[in-house]
Amino acid sequence: MAENRAALLWVALCLLPFPSHAQTGIAVPKFDSLDQWMPGFLNRWNIRGGSLAVAKDGRLIFARGYGLADVEAHAPVEPESLFRIGSVSKPLTAAGILKLAEEGKLDLDAKAFGLLNHLTPPPNTHSDPRLFEITVRQLLHHTGGFVKDKNGVANSNDPMRPPMTDLASDALGAPHPASPETIIRYMMGLPLDFAPGTQYHYSSFGYCVLARIIEKVSGQPYAEYIQQAILAPAGISRMRLGRTRFRDRAPGEVRYYADPMPISYSVYGEGPVEFPYGAFSMEAIDASGGWIASAMDLVRFASALDGVHKPALLEPETVKAMLSPPDPLVWSGQDSYYGLGWFVRPDTPEPYWWHSGGVPYCASSFVGRLPGGISVAAVFNGNVSGSFWSEMQSVLTSTAEKVAEWPAHDLAPRYYAQDAPGFLREGVVNAASFAPGPVAPGEIVTIFGERLGPSRPALAGFDSQGLMEKAAGGTRVLFDGVAAPIVYSFAMQVSAIVPYAVAAGPTTQVTVEYQGAASPPVTLDVAPSAPGLFMVAANSDQSLNSASRPAARGEEIVLYATGEGRTDPDGTDGKLASEVRPKPLLAVEATIGGQPAQVVDAGAAPGMVAGVMQVNLRIPTDAQAGNAVPVVLRVGSASSTAFPIAVR
Repeated sequence: MAENRAALLWVALCLLPFPSHAQTGIAVPKFDSLDQWMPGFLNRWNIRGGSLAVAKDGRLIFARGYGLADVEAHAPVEPESLFRIGSVSKPLTAAGILKLAEEGKLDLDAKAFGLLNHLTPPPNTHSDPRLFEITVRQLLHHTGGFVKDKNGVANSNDPMRPPMTDLASDALGAPHPASPETIIRYMMGLPLDFAPGTQYHYSSFGYCVLARIIEKVSGQPYAEYIQQAILAPAGISRMRLGRTRFRDRAPGEVRYYADPMPISYSVYGEGPVEFPYGAFSMEAIDASGGWIASAMDLVRFASALDGVHKPALLEPETVKAMLSPPDPLVWSGQDSYYGLGWFVRPDTPEPYWWHSGGVPYCASSFVGRLPGGISVAAVFNGNVSGSFWSEMQSVLTSTAEKVAEWPAHDLAPRYYAQDAPGFLREGVVNAASFAPGPVAPGEIVTIFGERLGPSRPALAGFDSQGLMEKAAGGTRVLFDGVAAPIVYSFAMQVSAIVPYAVAAGPTTQVTVEYQGAASPPVTLDVAPSAPGLFMVAANSDQSLNSASRPAARGEEIVLYATGEGRTDPDGTDGKLASEVRPKPLLAVEATIGGQPAQVVDAGAAPGMVAGVMQVNLRIPTDAQAGNAVPVVLRVGSASSTAFPIAVR
C-alpha cells in the first residue's frame, strides 16, 4: 500500500502545472517592482512569456526572463531567449545605411531607385516618374511615397505580406513566397501614393528597399553586412534573421502563442499552418521586421550606437543626423517625429529615442534610449493591441528613470562569455622583437589572442597635453589593476606600454578588458629590463640601412628599441618623448658582429610615444662586412635577440 501511495503521489506531482510565470536571471533589488509587475501583466494580457533588460552607461544592470518560452516543453524564458522583434529590425537597417554613409560609400540624398538600376518593373507596366526622385533619406524617414493602410484597413496595402506578395509573384512569374527583389520590382510598376517628402506614412517596404541598397553598395548579403558592420563590433553574436517554418526555429528561440491561434495556408504551399509559421514569409521582411534577438541584445545595440557602450558604432555627427527630423518637418505624432530609423521625442534635456515592433499573433518588442545613458528593452512571445503598449513602455521607462543610485555591477560577462578576451602567457611578447619572456617597466608589449579589441585596427590618439589615451578602440590592458597606455588594438592583438609600477614585484597579473568583458588574469615574470630591437635601422644620412645602402665602418647608425627598463625622470607614462626625453637608468651596451660597439646616445626616441628608445651606435672600425651583421643590445643583465644590419 505504501508503495502504491508513493507511486500515486509521484504521478500527481508530475501532473502539477508548471509555474507559468517562473522568473529566471539574477534578481536586482532596485528592480523588484518589475519582478512584481511582470507576472500580473502577462496574466492580464494572456501572454505566455517575456523578457526585460536595462542597461546604464553601457553596463547590463538588469536582465530577467518571465513565464514560458515553450508551454509544451515547460521551458521558461531565459534572459538570453531569442524573440522575433518585428519593426525593431528597422533601427538595425538604418544603422547599416548610416555606417555606409559615414564611410563615404553612400550619399543619404542619393536617388534610391537609381542605386537599384538592375531592378525593373513587371512587363507591360511603367514606373511612376516620381519613383526615381525618392532619396535614401526619405526612405529612412518613411516619407518616400508609400502608404500601407488603405480605406482605414490596417496593412491592406502592405506589399511585404499576402495578398500583395502573391500578386507580386504572379505578376513576374516568380516563385512563391515572393522574394524582396520580386516585391520591389512589382512595386516599381505601381503609382506612388503621395509625392516623396511631403507626408509621413510608416512603410516597411521602404526598409526593404534600403536593405537592397546595402547589398548593392557593400557587395555583401544584407544580414551578413549587418552582422559584421553593426552587431559584431557591439559584441552581439546571437542576433540573426528569423525563419518562417516552425522546424527552422533558431536555437534558443521561443515559441509564439495567440488565443485563439489563427490557422492559415502556408506561403510555401504546405497546407494549413499556425499563423506565425507560414502565414507570411519571415525571409521576405528581413530588413523591416525579420530579426530575432534577446532583450539584452537590444539594450546592448542601443547603448553601442553612440558609444555609451564602447566602441561607438556611429560617429557623433552621424548620431545627430539619425535623431534629426525630416526636412520639411513631417510629424509622426503630437510630440515626436521619426528620425533615421527611430522615433524621437526632442523635448527633454537629451533626446528620447525608441522603437517598438509587433508581429501579428507572434511577438511584441520595444527598445528605448532614455536620457542619462539608460537603455531599456522588452520582448514577448505574444502580440496584442490596446493599452498593452502604453502600459509596458510606461512601467519600464519610469522604473528606470526613478533609479537615483545605479548599481555598479555589469551582468554582460555572464551572458556574453563568448565575447570575453582570451590570451596565453606565451602570447605576450616584446613588441619590437616578438620574443616572449619577462616584461619590463616601460616596455611596449604585444599581446596576441582572441577578442582583444575592435574588428578594425584602432590606434591611440593624444590629448591636448600630449598624453596617450588610456584606451584605443574600447580596449583596456591592466597590469596588477593599473591601466596601461594603449598603442594599438585589434581583435587579435593589442600593444600596450607596461606601467612603471610593475617594477615593484617579481611577477605581474595582466588582464585585457573589451566591451565589458575581461580575460582571465595571466601571470608574467617581471625583469628590470627586457630589450628588443625594432626591425629598422638608419644610417647617418638618415637613409634606411639595407644591402643596397650598407653602413660604413666607423659610421654612426640609429636603431629603435623597447624594454630598457625604468627611465629617469619618473612619471612619464604615456608622454610624448619629444616633450620629455628620459634616459635609461640601466647601462645600455651593444655588440655589432660580436665586437663591442660604442653607444653614442640612448634615450627616448624624439617624436615617438613613451616606450620607444632611440639608440645611436658607432660601428667598430674592425667590424666584419656583410648584409646580415648581427646587432645585440645588452641592458643590465638582459640581452636582446640579434637584429641584422648591412656593413661595408
